[in-house]
This record gives sequence, structure tokens and C-alpha cells, in this order.
Amino acid sequence: MSSIPRRSIDELLARYEYEPELKDVYVEGVFDKEVFSMLLEDTEGVVEAIYEIDSVDVPADVLAELGLTSGNKQRVIALAKKLSVLGDEPKYRCVVDKDLDHWLMKVEDVPKLFWTAHTSIEMYFFTADILRRILLVGSKAKIANLESYSSSAIGALRSVYAMRLVDRELDWCMEWVDPTAQFSERAGVIFFNEESYVRRLLSKNNKMALLSEFNAALAVWQAKLLGDPRSHIRGHDFVSMLAWSVKEFKGLREFQTTTAIERMLILTASKATDLMTLVR
Repeated sequence: MSSIPRRSIDELLARYEYEPELKDVYVEGVFDKEVFSMLLEDTEGVVEAIYEIDSVDVPADVLAELGLTSGNKQRVIALAKKLSVLGDEPKYRCVVDKDLDHWLMKVEDVPKLFWTAHTSIEMYFFTADILRRILLVGSKAKIANLESYSSSAIGALRSVYAMRLVDRELDWCMEWVDPTAQFSERAGVIFFNEESYVRRLLSKNNKMALLSEFNAALAVWQAKLLGDPRSHIRGHDFVSMLAWSVKEFKGLREFQTTTAIERMLILTASKATDLMTLVR
């Protein structure tokens, strides 16, 4: 975060009251800011500036007042709610990831608050073209059939997402185990040992006695997660899966980390064209 003092909500209320034409965008973190900055690099007049929410002072008492918990996403939502008193005229925008909220009916309609169409910013990059650029062209992973690989990746990540929904629904607040530890490569596709992962996850969180309850809830959620896979894959799991894939499919060593994958996603932002709907 910059050493520049954070602006208060009152300062921003005054800013947009007197300069409603300013097209500022507030996002959750550094990755989101860099993605939009790259996307808008050659575009004039669409936005004034992209700001991380860390640039704004959103006090804990404001979060409590609005019934929100801590975290960058909650702070962006809080900012949107506080600025909503300005009405429809100002041009600023606040952008947040849906994460799990659209499945749990928790997507709030707040003026100037824009939710991602998919679960997260990262999922705008889940296209055949971008996967080809990152895995085959950039990292030179030896994946013979990208379509079969993608189908297996969707199945594995969908299972993990369903587990996250179960955790949220049961309010267990579990500490997560890296799912890629239970991934393996079989005949050019990803195999996910779901049963082993569930046992490791519940054991780590002292929930093994509730295994049957967890599996029953998991089956219910897995049956619901249909349609566009970008609506039921977590962005960070997607990035971790790509980094794991570069390593497992003998790609370049330099691209086998989540940091390297994120940098490649940022550089391909112009290919994720539907991202533009969030900022214009």
C-alpha cells in the first residue's frame, strides 16, 4: 500500500458531490487494479483512476454499523453504501467479486456497486484462447488436448467450489488445505482425489465426526452447480490450478508459481474483453 494518507469517506462524499463527472473506480486489491489499468491502457476518458480500497479509510465501526465483516470486499461494499446517499448522478463505480454470494442469495443491489458477472475477476480469463496463450504459448506446458484438459479442470475446481459452499452454509469457517495437493495428471487430464481431499480437510479442522453430514451437503451443492463453469469456480483456485498445471505438464520453470500466472493474466487483460462492462 502507498504511504499516501488514506482518504476518508467524508472526503469522497464531498469529492463526488462537487465533481460528479469523475469516473473513478474502486476495487478490492492490487491484482484487480492492475488488470483494469492494463485493460484501459489505450482507452481515454473511460475512467479517471482505479483505486484499491486500501486507499480509503473504512473504519471498523462503519463495517459494524452496516452489518459487514472485515476484508477488502466488505470495505468496498461499505464504501458504496455510504456514497449511495449521493444518488444516481455521480459517475464513480465500486467493483467486487461475487465469490459464493450469488449461490447464497447475498448479492445486494446498491447504487454504483457492480458485481462481477462471474465469481471473480480471475474467471474472466477462463477462455480457450487465454488458456492457450498462458499454458501452451507462454509457459510451453505439454498439454496434448486443451479441450480435454479444460473439461477435467472444470470438474476438479467445481468440486472444490461446492465444498466451499458447504463450509459457508454450515458456518464452519474451516481452514483450507491446498486442493492441488490432491491433483494428479492422468492421460493428459487432471484427476482430483475428492474423497482423500475431503478427509484431509475435515481432519485438519477436527470435523471428521461430521463426515456424513458434509458429504450429504456436498452432493446437494454439486447437483446445483450447472451452466457456465465461471459461476462455480473460485478465482484463486483457478490460478493455483494453472500454476500446478505448468509444473505437472512440464512447462517452463519460471511460470510454475501463482505470482507468475497472475502476471500473465494481467498482460492478457485486453483479451478478456467482457471485463470492460465493469468500468464503463
